[in-house]
Order: sequence, then structure tokens, then C-alpha cells
Amino acid sequence: MTWKIASASNNYLIDLCHQAENNGGRIGGEEYGDRVVQVSPQIAVKYGYGVTASEAATQDFVYRRVDPRVVHIPRVSRFIEPHE
Repeated sequence: MTWKIASASNNYLIDLCHQAENNGGRIGGEEYGDRVVQVSPQIAVKYGYGVTASEAATQDFVYRRVDPRVVHIPRVSRFIEPHE
């Protein structure tokens, strides 16, 4: 798969998450809550209405400040605001 997460459209990424989940790619989360799906060997996506911009900002803050030899924090590549 050749694509850039920064330039992919929101709709493409959302569809990719749904496809991954439909194909057995869910690796965490709840069926009716936030879910984590593996969309490529290097990329997992957490999505759902409970995922917030502040959660993404906090994770990014911690990612940039912890020693990766001590604890692994996944890097946030992008946050998409949910539409109602």
C-alpha cells in the first residue's frame, strides 16, 4: 500500500478504518465504543466518538518527551474531528 497519511482525505482514512475492521483488523477496543484497527503493518488507528483532540494532543506531548527505551508511546500522525 502506497499512500501518505498526511495527504490522504478524511473520507479515505475513515473508509480504510471500516474496511480494516470488516476484514478482521480490529486489535482493540469495544464493539460499540472506541476501536483500534490495524490498517497497515506500521499503522494502527484508534477511532470512535470518545476519541478527543485533547487525548491526541496529550499522547503527542508524551510521545515527544518520554525515553522510548523505557516506554513505548505510539506517535499520533493525525487527528480527524468527527462530524455529527
